[in-house]
Amino acid sequence: CTVLNQISSADVDVEPGISVYTTWLNDQGGIEADLTVNRLDEESFLVVTAYTTQVKDADWIAR
Repeated sequence: CTVLNQISSADVDVEPGISVYTTWLNDQGGIEADLTVNRLDEESFLVVTAYTTQVKDADWIAR
C-alpha cells in the first residue's frame, strides 16, 4: 500500500472491497496513468487500467 500511495494522487489505503479512482504521478507531478485501484484484502490490490496502456503502466510501476 505504501508504494501505491507514493505514486497515486488519491489515498488508496482504504478498507478491502473499496475501489479508488486515481492517477499515478511521476516525480515532477505529471500524470503517468489514469486508473482504478481495488483493494482486495490487507495485502492485495487489483489495478484496472486502460487496455491500450496496460503494458506501459505495468512497466512504469515495476520501476
